[in-house]
This record gives sequence, C-alpha cells and structure tokens, in this order.
Amino acid sequence: MNVITKTLPYLNIQNSTHKMRIALIVGGFPVTSETFIKNHVVGLINAGHEVRVYMRRPNRMTDGEEVYMKVNLKRYRYSALIQGKKGSLKWVFNFLGATIKALFFMPSKSLQVIGKALNGRKVGLPRNPLITWKRALPFINSWHPDIVHCHFGTNGLFGAFLKRSGVFRAPLIVTFHGHDVHSVPQKRGFDVYKLLFQNATQITANTHFTAESIVALGCSKHKIKIVPMGFYLHSYPQLLWEPPQKGEPFRILTVARLTEKKGLEYALEAIDVLIQRGIKLRYDIIGDGEQRALLETLITQKKLAGYVFILGWKSTSEVVKYMQASHLFMLPSITATNGDMEGQALVLQEAQAIGLPVVSTWHNGIPEGVRNSETGILVQEKDSLGLANAVDTLCNQPDKMREMSKKAQLFVRGKYDQNRITREWERLYVEACAED
Repeated sequence: MNVITKTLPYLNIQNSTHKMRIALIVGGFPVTSETFIKNHVVGLINAGHEVRVYMRRPNRMTDGEEVYMKVNLKRYRYSALIQGKKGSLKWVFNFLGATIKALFFMPSKSLQVIGKALNGRKVGLPRNPLITWKRALPFINSWHPDIVHCHFGTNGLFGAFLKRSGVFRAPLIVTFHGHDVHSVPQKRGFDVYKLLFQNATQITANTHFTAESIVALGCSKHKIKIVPMGFYLHSYPQLLWEPPQKGEPFRILTVARLTEKKGLEYALEAIDVLIQRGIKLRYDIIGDGEQRALLETLITQKKLAGYVFILGWKSTSEVVKYMQASHLFMLPSITATNGDMEGQALVLQEAQAIGLPVVSTWHNGIPEGVRNSETGILVQEKDSLGLANAVDTLCNQPDKMREMSKKAQLFVRGKYDQNRITREWERLYVEACAED
C-alpha cells in the first residue's frame, strides 16, 4: 500500500499578514509524555497565530505548565466556562448559564448537538449525552476558528461530531499517533473511526507505518499526509560523545512511560546479561506508570538494585542533563498484549539530537526515526539477548559510537526541527482551507 504524501505548495506564511485562528482539541494539556503537543502549540503561537486549546478532560498539572506563562497561551478548558468544583452549586449554576446562553444565541447548533449527542454512543462518544453537551459548550459559545486540529483519533471522533453537528464549518484535521490506531480499534471495533474519516478534511500520521494502519481501518489514502512530530533543537544541545573515564560505568538511559509497550522487562533482562559478562554499567529509567511495581520487583529478583535506577518523571531540562551524562539511549518497544504500539517514539529523536547512539527495536514507525547501523542498532522485539549484544558491541567500540553520534545529530536536525515542522503545519492548513 502506498500512502499519498503530497508535497504541499510553498507558502511563506512567516511573512504573511494572514494569521489563522486555530482550535486544538486534545485530551489533557500539558501532559509530560506528550511534549510534541506543547511544541505544536508553542510553534503556532510563535508564528503569530491565535491558538486555543480545548481539553476533553481536566488539565494535568505537569512540568509543562510554564508553557502557558511563557507564551501567554489563552487557556481554554471546560472549567474556563463552567467554574467551580464539578457537581457543586456554583458548577451547576454556571453550567446552566452556559447552556441557556448557547440555546438562546445559537439555538439551531445547540439543538443539533443535543439531538446527535443522544445517539453519541453509536459514533464513539460517551453514553451520557450530558458529557458530550458539556464538552461541546466551549465551541458553541466561543469564536469561530479557521482550522480545527485534533491530536489523537479519539479526540478526532469528538471533532468529527462537532463538525457533523454544524458547530463549526472550518476544515477538520486529525493527527494519529500510535495507540489510537492500534489498541483503540481492538477495544471499540475496527469501524470506530468511520464518522471521523467521513468528516475530516485531512488526516495526518507521524510515520508511514501509522499511515498504513489508518488506511487498513478504512481511511482513503488520498486524505493522509505524513507529518512527523518535532521538537526545539535548542533544548537539546549537541554533545561531543566520549566513552566513560577509567573506572566509571557505561551509562544507559531510557525515558518512557512505564507501560507494557515500552518493553522494559526485556531491557532489565539485557542488563542482567551484560552485568554477568562483567560490563560495568549504570541504567537510569526516567518515567512512571502502571508497570513500575512490576519492574521494581524484577530489579529486586535479579539483584540489579545497584545498577538500575527508576527515577520517576523529570522536567525537560533534567532529562537533557541525564542524556548529556549518558553514553547510550535504549528503548526496547514491543507490541502490547492489547495491541498497543508506539507511533513515532519522539524521545529517540531527542536523544539522537544530543548525540546519543540508540538501541531500539524493529517496531512500528521506529525504523523511520533511527538509521540502523548508522545512528543506532535495531533488534527484534522481546529479544533480550539481542539488546545485550547490541549494547555490548557498541560499548566496546568507542570510535564507532563517535561516528554514530555525529550521524545521529545530522539526521535528526535535518528532519525533526520544530520550526520546520511548524511551517509544514501552516502549509497543510492553507491547503486544507482550499480543499474544504
């Protein structure tokens, strides 16, 4: 299957007087593990566009909160219209006020939303129509965007519902990332995105692998564009790779949510093999998640406590410091039992930008973001011995690692620069407006 990847017509929007009003529909914002969304928002604001973020669930206060303050992002969450603790008298009063306002000033749109919300379950929305109504209120009672862009297919379902209900007429763009195209259809049916595909103007995917999976779910390949997630290169300064000094350990780093698809139990098995081979090392894991207890148990059982350290979540600046202090980055991703998979695994590009060679797996879109044998080594999923052998090979070849480090920096900086990605989004938005 060949996915259509049009070259968008060049448009120097940076020097254009036309700036867009862009609505982004997300789950929560900001989320530590979704820095690519923060980068997207900041990039558009820095380019002069008006951006409003609509959240389908309460905001998760994370290390990314300072984004709002630094760029003066207008914070649009549902509590911005419905103040007070949910269910409290104040919340009920404000909810009723917003409802009356919508019904009075936008009766046609409001009645369409209410009518369709009653059958929301059939199109992937909550069973309770009041939840859908509450989420729709900020759109009904706010300004009219030029573009509506949803991150993740599950949020795209809500965007498609709003467009189908006549709440907005703007082009609808939906970006798929990974789990939304793999595990969600297995849970909710492989036709879960039928309404989305019918109403979206354009669909984007972070890798060709993700795009092919979207087509397999019934989307026309002519709607799909490939736009990788990017990041700000200045936040990941290049280092000159050097091997550990005499007596120091070879430092390996992973940054990930502690979930099954990250394959970290296989990383621990690989570390065990390396230690038995007499390699002096330290393995830092930055992140947290539902598998933390399991991993800590494995660390204890394998007597790795003096070698492996689970550090929890760290700020971006702290992560960078750990990357600069490390010699190798490892992400042994696998397909989870529920079908969940990686999308792009942006953290691999962030590590390479600094100059860390990587060891990862032949999984989903990862091979598009790592050049095997040039910027890192890829092994098969769940291959603990393969991981150990890859690390063993590299840690004993410092000259090869220096070469990989330089190639990794050049590769990533030519493809994943957020400024370049922002210009790509702008061109795509202009094209969508012309098509819709």
